[in-house]
Amino acid sequence: MRFTLRSVFTISLLFVGAFTTAQSKKDIIAAQSSVMDSMERVMDKQQAMIVKAADEIGRFKDRLEASDLALSHARERFDSLRIASGAACTKLTREKDDLVNQRRISSGRLQRTGVDMQRITCTTPFSIQGLSDTLSLEFAGPDLLSSVITFRVIDWRGDEIYRTPIELLRPEELTVDEALQRCDMQSRILAFFQDRRFSFPPIDPLRDADHTNKAASGSRYSIDQPTWEALRLDAYTSAFTFPIGATESRTIAYSRKLNKVVYLNALQP
Repeated sequence: MRFTLRSVFTISLLFVGAFTTAQSKKDIIAAQSSVMDSMERVMDKQQAMIVKAADEIGRFKDRLEASDLALSHARERFDSLRIASGAACTKLTREKDDLVNQRRISSGRLQRTGVDMQRITCTTPFSIQGLSDTLSLEFAGPDLLSSVITFRVIDWRGDEIYRTPIELLRPEELTVDEALQRCDMQSRILAFFQDRRFSFPPIDPLRDADHTNKAASGSRYSIDQPTWEALRLDAYTSAFTFPIGATESRTIAYSRKLNKVVYLNALQP
């Protein structure tokens, strides 16, 4: 068989084409393999990120559940404190109401206790809570206008813990008509044990602030500061304010620290 130069050239081109095609297929396969490797690496990274994110979500969920639990416990403690506070407030209000109710146990009118003796009384837990003392305004004499008037406090044991003379008529009223004098006297007798004259606790914030201001400006009191503070924190007694003359009134309370009745007014200069 004779090959011409053209035939040889053609065969050579065929060999070259086949070789080039084979090489191209190898390159494509290699490129595809590289792409696959890159994709696998990306997928591995994504998988690692997903796992890490899942772990973070798990930890966040645990923290959230712990926070919810702590909040639930805090809410339970708050509810318990609120209930306890409400119960304490209710108890204090009930105790205060008890004092008010007992304070209203008054004779309401003069009662004759002897030939020349009359009195009006009020029972209230003045010196100690729950046990009633007797506060009385007593008139010794055949007639109200000429009687000697005495205010007394008898404690729940029957012991006298306070006594002082008082005047219910003003000097200018002594010269007016006797009927007017008697009318003024009767009205002040009936008003003597009004609820507004009692204070629970004995030293409220307003009286305490007034005491602080007056003490700072030089006013003196019959009790020292420690006794005042002890009485201010005493929730088991009450104070009573009453007139002792035309323009003067007194406020008394029972100091358990001193075991006696004390004055809450500033001393007169």
